[in-house]
Amino acid sequence: MILTVSWATAVCFADVVPPEGNDAKIEIIWAESDGLRHEIFVSSYRSGAWGDPVMITDDNADNLHPSIDVGSNGKKWAVWSAVEDGELELRYSIFEDGTWQKAIKLPSDLSSNIKPSIIVDGNDTPWVVWSGNNGNLDDIYYSRFVDGEWTEQQRVHSANEVPDILPYLDTDENGFPTVIWDSYIDDSYKKLQSTWNGEQWVDPVLLLSDERTQEKTAEELDITLPEFITDTRQVFLRVFEKQTQENK
Repeated sequence: MILTVSWATAVCFADVVPPEGNDAKIEIIWAESDGLRHEIFVSSYRSGAWGDPVMITDDNADNLHPSIDVGSNGKKWAVWSAVEDGELELRYSIFEDGTWQKAIKLPSDLSSNIKPSIIVDGNDTPWVVWSGNNGNLDDIYYSRFVDGEWTEQQRVHSANEVPDILPYLDTDENGFPTVIWDSYIDDSYKKLQSTWNGEQWVDPVLLLSDERTQEKTAEELDITLPEFITDTRQVFLRVFEKQTQENK
């Protein structure tokens, strides 16, 4: 039996492009000003070359902090923070039938919603986590797309009295979502991790400073940003590197 493993990671930028013949597939999404406000752009790396950038927002919002993933069916999901008329909300778009669909608000009754991260799990279910605020401190919330709609937002972790910010979402070896975020513990931010066990999020564990996570720098992956990106402050890449192993 052949086991195929897809690996995804978020990166920034490096000094050299992937070498010629590299079979890595990369999705890149970023926020960049169009002269009036920030819009969301995407591109794909296939067969050793970047595709032309595509702007997927064109509205009155300041669109920031994007994230992207692709399901096994090839459907792409993008999510970002949108700031408009004093509101901090999440919006998303789906790439299907050869085009990016009009952006839609991701439902939330929180007072602010920022820094989303999206993943499509092993069952092709999209999940989003983000830093949300209910009027007190930021916590990490999640929602998943089930039967054509997003579930009501819930906290990943128990209620606490410290800010929880900057979540990064991926999947574990079983295809379950796993999230890493920064929590303010003992006068400094430390990384916590929780994984969905099929029914709920397990209790968060503290990651040691020398522990490796699936989030890597571009220097480690030998990747550079394409030249058409002029603002590198809000760039997110997901790299899919196919590997095969014999599972005997």
